[in-house]
This record gives sequence, structure tokens and C-alpha cells, in this order.
Amino acid sequence: MYKRQVHYNATVMQSLSLPELLGFPDFFLIGHDDVLKRCFREILKEADENLIGCNRAFEALVMQILLHLIRSKSYRETMKPDYYEARHNDLLRLRPALDRMLATLAEPESIEDLARLTGFSIAQFRRVFSRSLRMAPVHYLRRLRIRQACHLLRSTTQTVEDIATKVGYQEASFFAHTFKDFMGVSPGGYRHQSDL
Repeated sequence: MYKRQVHYNATVMQSLSLPELLGFPDFFLIGHDDVLKRCFREILKEADENLIGCNRAFEALVMQILLHLIRSKSYRETMKPDYYEARHNDLLRLRPALDRMLATLAEPESIEDLARLTGFSIAQFRRVFSRSLRMAPVHYLRRLRIRQACHLLRSTTQTVEDIATKVGYQEASFFAHTFKDFMGVSPGGYRHQSDL
């Protein structure tokens, strides 16, 4: 059986990625979906050939994948107009806290301070956050840290230890363990894959 895990990330607002905004997972398995298989084969082909315009081809293929996922029955069932509008309003209210979380990865704000930024009580902040982003604030912070670490691993030559510190981990070994749990590969392995 053909199974491949895919990770993608597209940032819409600095602190909010497309998967989070649309309610998609940022990891998914390609199983028996022929459209997804075809698109990912094309992405791999473009990456191998590395011809002029391959970045635009990547963008077009990613848009095809997102459109296919949006049109899929399971996704459409969760995105009723009332649900989407309420979720959008919640995300707008949460945005100051999301932006602050991104800006303070190395020394995160307390839940009390984040709730204060949004005008919610602490309990309401936790409830709205979990409903809107489908995860607790602590899990979202970990996701932001790993997303930023991925960016730094791809775009800089900083050591893994320096990156760990920049994204809020005091111990490089704990960062490496957390990174591998989340991404399925070590930070060094991720950097090497990104170089290919």
C-alpha cells in the first residue's frame, strides 16, 4: 500500500498558518487519493528537475491540493457557514495573543497575559483558543516553536543548539527529542532533507 506522510506549511498571518486557519492538519497521509498522489508526484518531479519556474509550479500544485482538500466531503461537512464565521471572529480576537506568542518564543507570556491581550477571562481564553485552533495554547506554542525552528534550519547555518535557544528550549537534547517527535526526523536530518 502506498503511504507517505507529508508536512506543509503556508503562513497567512505571521502567527497563523494556512493549515490552522482552514482547520487542516499540517501533516496528512496520502493513501488511496489519486488526485493527491498525482500532485505530489508532480511536486517531486519538479524538485528533481529543478527547471526555471519550478517555484511557480510548486505554488500551483499546492493550490490544487488545497482546493481538493476543501472540496472533499469530510472537510465540507465541518465548514458550515455559521461555523466558519464564528471561527473567523474567534481568530480575530485571538490574533494579538497569537502574535505575542510568536514574538516571545524564547520567553513565552503567561496565559493570564495572553488572555488579557484578547479581553477574555483565562477560562474563556482557553476555551475559545482550543475551539478555534483545535489545540491548547501550550500545544500551539510548541507548534510555533517547531515551525520557527524549521524555518531557521532551512534558511540559516546556525547550530542546532543556537536554534533551540532562539525558539525557547534551554536544553538542545530536549529540543531535538521534541523536534523528532513532531517532525519525524531529527533537526540535523531535517536540515539535510531541506538541502536536497
